[in-house]
Amino acid sequence: RIETPKSLATAVNVLTQVASHISSNSFGGTTFGNLGSGLLPYAKMSLQKHKDVANLFVSPEKREEYAWNRLEKEIEDSMQSLEYEVQTLVTSRGETPFLTLGLDCAKEEYSEEDRKIHNMIITAILNQRLKGLTGGVTPVFPKLVFQLKDGVNLNPGEKDYELFKLAVKVSANRQYPDYIMSDRLTEIIGGIKFPMGK
Repeated sequence: RIETPKSLATAVNVLTQVASHISSNSFGGTTFGNLGSGLLPYAKMSLQKHKDVANLFVSPEKREEYAWNRLEKEIEDSMQSLEYEVQTLVTSRGETPFLTLGLDCAKEEYSEEDRKIHNMIITAILNQRLKGLTGGVTPVFPKLVFQLKDGVNLNPGEKDYELFKLAVKVSANRQYPDYIMSDRLTEIIGGIKFPMGK
């Protein structure tokens, strides 16, 4: 047993190890749906740590800005680490883990702060994929699947539409993410399932 991670960076490190072990002991692909929602609690812990540090040596009027800038950097570094670590992991069969990451929508009940953090995570993984690996190489894994939802990110003017636009830009340059239509899936199967991808 391991203790629950107390920061985003540690949680992502554990996530990659979990992906490796699951892939080594099963056949087929592994999907971690709801990446943003799953990592949100750890990112919030990281934000609090950055606020605690800011209280020690940053002037009061700059503390919030400092904490959010440090969180943004930690999220960017963590998503880069996630993408690169998956590339360097090898399963017991000598393969890269067949991993899919579900890029979920922020939940309706989220506070503004939670939505902001969630969307920072999704933005960072999309931006990392857009950059590619060293030399601009497009990674095969992890595959990305982006959740579309009417009223959230599907149409111009919706609160997270800019994320959808970024996802389309990434798809145009890097083949993924794939897309799932939340409303249609819920209508047909009663809920959301992130697939392995095509």
